Amino acid sequence: MRLYSILKNSLKLTKKELNEYVVNHRITVNGEKVPFTSIIEDIDIVEIDGKRIQAIPFYYYLYYKPRGVLSTISKDPRSYIHQINLPHKVSPAGRLDKDSEGLMILSNDGKFLNEITGDASILDKEYIVKVKYKITNEFIESMKKSYSMDGKMTTPAKVSKIDDYTCKVILYEGIYHQIRRLVKNSSNLVIELKRCRIGNYHLGNMAPNELIEFKP
Repeated sequence: MRLYSILKNSLKLTKKELNEYVVNHRITVNGEKVPFTSIIEDIDIVEIDGKRIQAIPFYYYLYYKPRGVLSTISKDPRSYIHQINLPHKVSPAGRLDKDSEGLMILSNDGKFLNEITGDASILDKEYIVKVKYKITNEFIESMKKSYSMDGKMTTPAKVSKIDDYTCKVILYEGIYHQIRRLVKNSSNLVIELKRCRIGNYHLGNMAPNELIEFKP
C-alpha cells in the first residue's frame, strides 16, 4: 500500500495538509522522510510527529520451527514462510539455524520485533542441548565462561546439567551459532538443539510446525 493511501485512510487531512506534514518532516517511515508514492510494507513503522500510525493490522505468532526449516524469508521451499502459509508477511524475532528447532516469534510489527531481539533487548533465551560426549563438570564450567565471538565478549551463559548428555542453556544475547560455538569450545559437539523459551514466551506443548496467534 502506498504511503498516501495509508495516511488518507488514517488521518482526516486534505492532500495539501498531508503534503505540508511531509515537507516539514512531520511524517516519517522507519525514521526517514520518504515521498507519498513510497510502498509501505507490513513491517514498516509510519509516524507523525513521532507518534506511530497503525495503518496495517499487526499480527503476532508463536511458531515451533522444525529441524530442516530455514528461518530466512526466501523462495526456497524450506523457508518457514512456505510452511505456515499466512496471507500476510511476518518476520522472525530470534532466528534458528536449519539444524535447530524450537520457538520463534513471528510478527509484522517491526517495533515489537526489535524489542524482542534488538541490541537493547534484555530478554533471555532458554535452550535444551543434547551433546555427543558425556557431560562433565569441566564441560559445564567451560560453557559458563565468556568468550570472544564476532568481535565482542559474550555474556556468561547459565548452564545446568539435565542428564549425562543433555543440558539447559540460558543466553542473554543473540550471537550467530553461539551455543554451537560454546559447545565446540568446550570440547564437545551438538547433536540436538531446541529453543524452548524467549523471555516470557514459552514453547510449552507445541508440536513442530504449529503456529499460535497471541497478543503481546
